[in-house]
Amino acid sequence: MATKGRMVVSTGGSRYRLCFRDDGTTVAQRVGGYSRKGTRVEVWLGDGPWSAGGFDDEALELARLTILLAGHGRLYKRRSSAYWIDSDSFFELCQAGGDATVRELVAQFEGCSGAKAGSTL
Repeated sequence: MATKGRMVVSTGGSRYRLCFRDDGTTVAQRVGGYSRKGTRVEVWLGDGPWSAGGFDDEALELARLTILLAGHGRLYKRRSSAYWIDSDSFFELCQAGGDATVRELVAQFEGCSGAKAGSTL
């Protein structure tokens, strides 16, 4: 990475350090185990973690490729989690939804379809 940073992806029982080469290739090196559920992506620019809100389109594409590498070529195919979206993003989702009802939008999230989409807390 241009910043002399590093990226580590933890998923599927393993931790991988991604080594970015000058020729554009990336090598995933297993550096340990990972016992938690889900996927964790750690990015450091220089001496510290990437600041909140510092992601641009190129960084997000790099994250997508990282997840692809960590999944041994498998893309994440489940629906997005409602826990992954903040209020500003939910507002944008509602705006982009056009004529869809809130129930129809909520049903797009993992675990929120069917009767769960219309239930209250």
